[in-house]
Amino acid sequence: MEQPPVPGERRKGTGGGDSSDDDDARRTERDGSFNPRIVREEKEDNYHRKSDQQGSMTQRQRHQYKGSRNEGYMSSSSSSGSTNTGRSHRRQHYQHHHYPHGNKNASPSSSASISSPAFSRGLDSKMRYHLVYLHSQPLIYHGPDGQIYDVEPLNFAGEREKLIQTLKEAGKELVIRAEPATTENLRKVVTLGCRALHYTGHGLPNSLVFEDGKGGCHMLGARDLKGLFGAGGHAGRQRVKFVFVAACHSEAAGRAFVEAGVQHVIAVRLEEKVADQSPTIFMNQFYLALLVGHTIREAFEIGQNAVHGSPDIYAKADSTKFLLLPERGANHDVTIFDDLLPGDIQDLSPPRPPTNLYAVPEGFLGRNYEVHRVMHELIGRNSHRLVTLAGPEGIGKTSAALAAAHYLNQRAFFPDGILYVDLPQARREAAMTATTASSTATPLAILVRALLNGLRAAAMSVSSSSSSSSAA
Repeated sequence: MEQPPVPGERRKGTGGGDSSDDDDARRTERDGSFNPRIVREEKEDNYHRKSDQQGSMTQRQRHQYKGSRNEGYMSSSSSSGSTNTGRSHRRQHYQHHHYPHGNKNASPSSSASISSPAFSRGLDSKMRYHLVYLHSQPLIYHGPDGQIYDVEPLNFAGEREKLIQTLKEAGKELVIRAEPATTENLRKVVTLGCRALHYTGHGLPNSLVFEDGKGGCHMLGARDLKGLFGAGGHAGRQRVKFVFVAACHSEAAGRAFVEAGVQHVIAVRLEEKVADQSPTIFMNQFYLALLVGHTIREAFEIGQNAVHGSPDIYAKADSTKFLLLPERGANHDVTIFDDLLPGDIQDLSPPRPPTNLYAVPEGFLGRNYEVHRVMHELIGRNSHRLVTLAGPEGIGKTSAALAAAHYLNQRAFFPDGILYVDLPQARREAAMTATTASSTATPLAILVRALLNGLRAAAMSVSSSSSSSSAA
């Protein structure tokens, strides 16, 4: 690391300097070795003595200046030879002066650098996140009979909102990330490193349902899951300490994670299906217990009792359907988040592209095939730049377009954002303007003007909402 210039020191390629360069040469001739750090410190002391005489630097300013210089020096790599001895003494003096009761974060190695503030507690270049939340919500799947069926929707938005609120209540410096559950994202977070991995979605007795990246299902069997997760050697697998598979019939997938080297896994019994509310209740109480210092086994029991004590009669019977794997030969009486410092969570999820889309009507159900068809026309193999939905008034064309746009925006298919233009309203306003200005405006001119005005208004709406979010 390059050191900041010392007052009175001449840097390479610059003019100026003083007679201290001759002192450096004489010192080199006298003891046969040249230590630029000692020379620099002597120059600083001379400068400080002059400053004290002139009253230009207070004692606290000089202390802060030398402390920052020492810290910058410790961040650089050490050299070999006689220089190491002097550096070691100065490092010990710095640590004793600034940390009289010891510095727990200080490394005993003379060549180690101070950890970067970009990484939170327990994270480094090999462990990027504390918790990664993968959610899978494909639109359709192809049945064994060749027919196309809708996939039952899950309320991921509500579940994630409750999870974030629970994590905030714990008051810990937790680094999280949420992404759609694709095999690419799974492999990416394992490579980057995460301490805990959470999957939520649909499960089958022999596979988990992932997204294929285009709205369809990707059935990932236990063998493929083990191979995908376990690739890269033992060191990569050991980064993930815990996996929560929040899906029905997920025992086979959970055992695949165990065989891949994960020490602690929570899954649902192979023959069982749980109510939609049960995983959410269990998850919130389980993670809250983990974050406040409970062991994995204790947190598991807390989650089970929370489900059993739920007023929901359908969720009440699900408390015994959760499994803590492996059942034998594993020590689950360990903590995984007890080293986190008090603070706020840091959400490193991919940013959502800007949009002004209206919400999809609550009664819009059972139309996944039409939504997937719209997506396929936009991002499929034979995609088109313009897709028109035709049909009688009130059949749900706008709702289908909105649902497809929301699905695409949530997965950032268009990073620059998606704009919604209410064309009938914009066309009426453009027609009124054209009638006032000129009576010769053609219908095509009115339509073009309406589209431009609508796009301009939508862009301004997105820009203003983004500005207000940044200010907040």
